Amino acid sequence: MALVEDTSVTKVVEKDTLGGGKFTLDSGVYEFTIKSMYPVKNKGGSTSMQLVLETADKKLFNPSIYFMDKDGSMTTIASYGEAKGKKVDTFGKQQLDAICRIAVGKSLVEVSASEEKKTVIKQFTKDEKIQVDMYMDVIGKKVTLGILETKVNKQAQDGTGKYVPINEERIENTISKIFSNEGFTKEELDKKLTTPIFIEAWKEKFEGKLQDKFKAVAGGAVSGSPVATENKFE
Repeated sequence: MALVEDTSVTKVVEKDTLGGGKFTLDSGVYEFTIKSMYPVKNKGGSTSMQLVLETADKKLFNPSIYFMDKDGSMTTIASYGEAKGKKVDTFGKQQLDAICRIAVGKSLVEVSASEEKKTVIKQFTKDEKIQVDMYMDVIGKKVTLGILETKVNKQAQDGTGKYVPINEERIENTISKIFSNEGFTKEELDKKLTTPIFIEAWKEKFEGKLQDKFKAVAGGAVSGSPVATENKFE
C-alpha cells in the first residue's frame, strides 16, 4: 500500500515537553532494531502500522501505531496548540515519520515505496499466516525510543459488545519519545544542535518509574469477564 503525502497539511513542529518474569520493559530509553514494519487495516476501517522491534537482549516490542482513518486520510484537524483549527498529520503519522527519518532519513511516504509482499505470522495468534506489504527500507535499521511502563485498566466486553474498562489492572509499554541513536530529538536535529539535551530531562523524569493510569470503575466488571489484553513483548 504505497502512501501519498497530503501537501495541504500544516506541519506540526515537535516540542520537547515532558508529559506527565515480566512481559514489559521498565520505563527508560532503549535502542531497538526494526525487525518488521507493515500496515494493517483494522475491523473499523482505520489502518495501523505494526512494528516488531528488538532490543539488544532480544526482547521483542510489538507496538501498533494508528495513523490512517477509515476514509484513508492521514490528517486531522488540530484541537490545540499553534496549529489549532488547521489540518495536520495524525499523531501516529507524525510518530512514524520521525521513526523513518531517524532510521533511514526518509519520510513514511517515501519508505512506503519500498514495500514488498511478505508472509508473516499474524501477531498474537501464533498460527495464522498473512501476507503484508513489508516496508523494506527500514528493516534492520536502528531507532532509539523513550518507553513508558504504564499501569492501566484491563478491558472487557459489556452487554452491547463494546469494550469498557474493568477493575483489573494490566501493565503495558508505550512509545513516549523518539530519539536518534545519538540521543537527539527530531526538534534538536532540525535545530542542528551539537549536544543532545532533552534525553537527559526525559530520563530524569521517567526512567525506572511506573506510570499509574489505573482508575477504579464503579460497578465495573472483575475477573471472569472476557478480557481484551495484548502482550506487546514475547
